[in-house]
Amino acid sequence: MGLVSFTKKLFFKRGQPETLSNAWRWMGNQSISGELVTSETAMRVSAVYTCVKILSESLASIPLNVYQWVGKDGRELAENHPIHRMLHVDRPNPLQNHLEFKELLQLDLCLRGNAYALISMNARGDITELRRIHPDYIQPYEYEGDVVYQVISNKGSRWLRRDEVFHIKSMSADGLKGISPIDMAMETIGNAMSMQKHGSATFKNGARLGGILKYPGKLDAKGIESIRNGWQKAQGGSENSGKVAILENGMEFTPVSMTNEQGQWLDGMKFNRSEIFGMFRVPPHMGGDLERATFSNIEQQSIDFIQYTMVPWLTRWEAAITSSLFSQAEQKKYFVKFNSNAFLRGDGLSRAQKLNIERNAGIISANEWRALEEYNPLPPEAGDKYLIPMNMTDASKPQPDASAPGGQPPRTPGAVQQEPPSADANMNRSAAIAMLMPLIRDSLQRFCYKEANDQKRFRGLSDTEQAQFIQRNIGILHEIITPITESMHRMGIELTESDAVKLARGYFDTYSKRMDEGFKAAATVRERTQQEIEAFEKAIL
Repeated sequence: MGLVSFTKKLFFKRGQPETLSNAWRWMGNQSISGELVTSETAMRVSAVYTCVKILSESLASIPLNVYQWVGKDGRELAENHPIHRMLHVDRPNPLQNHLEFKELLQLDLCLRGNAYALISMNARGDITELRRIHPDYIQPYEYEGDVVYQVISNKGSRWLRRDEVFHIKSMSADGLKGISPIDMAMETIGNAMSMQKHGSATFKNGARLGGILKYPGKLDAKGIESIRNGWQKAQGGSENSGKVAILENGMEFTPVSMTNEQGQWLDGMKFNRSEIFGMFRVPPHMGGDLERATFSNIEQQSIDFIQYTMVPWLTRWEAAITSSLFSQAEQKKYFVKFNSNAFLRGDGLSRAQKLNIERNAGIISANEWRALEEYNPLPPEAGDKYLIPMNMTDASKPQPDASAPGGQPPRTPGAVQQEPPSADANMNRSAAIAMLMPLIRDSLQRFCYKEANDQKRFRGLSDTEQAQFIQRNIGILHEIITPITESMHRMGIELTESDAVKLARGYFDTYSKRMDEGFKAAATVRERTQQEIEAFEKAIL
């Protein structure tokens, strides 16, 4: 026994050890189905590839920021911290930018349960580079209560201290090394690989039209072989699928339905796909499986994906970055956080409602709202102010007595206080319109496309028919605008009866004039859409 091997056996505890008795594991795991399952072969299964791609790209696309604690509870963005610049702005190494680096490490986590990077420092102890280490070439060991790593390359092996390796691990059975999802799901993935090969071979070699050929007479061996070869040549393989067969000499074709074996094969493929998506905790609809999807459960599954799939991964990354890339002193001053709010960018209405509540409650200013939406800031005197609702007070303080000088009489329950709209209310209404603008533009653009298609037919109508045409279009506009005003109401924007009158007179009643002007000017759909948007904004603001 060599000195290195003896030392390792004597002093080190190795994560998930492998010996000559299971040397076949070094090249991958062979499932009961006979398929060799490795990280590379597993990626050839479309469900595995889809899940890994979704998880890796989703995590890499989320902004990762380093913050510095300010005072007791405050924080500010540490834009100049080397880790912030490395994982948010610049390149962690010459081979990958920050997005590609995070994507690659998350891919390693999904396939092997571990992600490693070599930490390089300058003379001052600042981290200057993070370079990915392939998980197959590094092994963690426990030594005197700490962790050391052995890295094997074509130049030999070297030992690294814990502070030289950035290690993210998934759920672990020994605390040293994460469990490989591919190893744990070996049988499911192997079964999927086997069934995939079976299906491909069937389509390649299958000579079938879904039926049976009957011949009225007797055939010798040569005749049977001749018919078999001719049928295989004319109808075999996927490239001949759907071709017309010509039968001679009284031959008959009897179609048959799908066999139980074929049905079980399809059911098995669906089951394997479902199992793999469940293993990675990825909603099936994100991988294109809409068999059981509805609008309501897709929305809930998307929320579950954020809470129960992505948040645990993000938390593992944050914990690993804090413990591996920050010194003990820095851990008291800095912390790292993924901005998971980026997931909500796709849901404009929910995002607008949330931000409007925070704005009206004095949590954020207009400029903080605009920064989240990536708009340029307003001047400080307008954009940095915080709104405070006038009807809120401190419950611990005594309320003014109506009989006391300066006191106000109590309000009658259910009474509505008529107050003129303030400048802040108008600004909030404008902000709501800005948030809903993609919906408004899309709806009105589709309306204007329909209007343009009907233009030639409109000119051939009688006056009565033209009036009916205009009224029908106004009805369509009502159907378009109503959800928009309802959305504004949900966002806390109250529309009074006078607003409804103004909208009717300033927008719906003037539609025929706008349409006529557009027809005469031969306006494009884009120009008509902008005309409708401006008219709506003028009437609602």
